[in-house]
Amino acid sequence: MLAEVIGRDGQQLSATQAWQQALADADHLALLHATWAAETSPARNQRYQQLLTAALPPGCRQEPGHHAKWLWQTLRAVELAALTTAGSSPTRSASAT
Repeated sequence: MLAEVIGRDGQQLSATQAWQQALADADHLALLHATWAAETSPARNQRYQQLLTAALPPGCRQEPGHHAKWLWQTLRAVELAALTTAGSSPTRSASAT
């Protein structure tokens, strides 16, 4: 093992250096946002679909079509803008109008 350490040419990063480089790379907010969005969007969209299904009368419940992504984006914008009141959901507010 000592021979491996002595024989290193210094081109490979140590674990600490690799970790520090990864932190520096992730420091860019665009990268962090892309990672966060990729990890959280499916669960958020599923929650929106469940809220929509629960807000509709039984006879109107069906799988949303290909336009659902626009609805999910609008619901997300409403949530981010804090336009929903405490205890209500954006789908219930939208379906009441």
